[in-house]
Amino acid sequence: METLLEILAKDLAEWPDDVKAVYIAQDCEDLDGQVAWYSKKPVCTKTGEWSAGEGFHYGYLKYCHDMASDQTTAIITREQWEAARQLRSDY
Repeated sequence: METLLEILAKDLAEWPDDVKAVYIAQDCEDLDGQVAWYSKKPVCTKTGEWSAGEGFHYGYLKYCHDMASDQTTAIITREQWEAARQLRSDY
């Protein structure tokens, strides 16, 4: 099973075109694979969703069919994603 960073490095061709997109996370307990971006670092709530407080969630990127092995802890930054993309030889 891949980490969220590995999945995003493979499947996300472009970072969201919004300066507010600082973090990306996958639903931390729900198994639908939803991936969303945030302007403030989110936390995993008891309901199994990431929350960054009122007004800090800006949109859904995609639904991943692959659940990340670290979905309950992974919060990815643009810098992490860019570095992982650079390491991939097939992008």
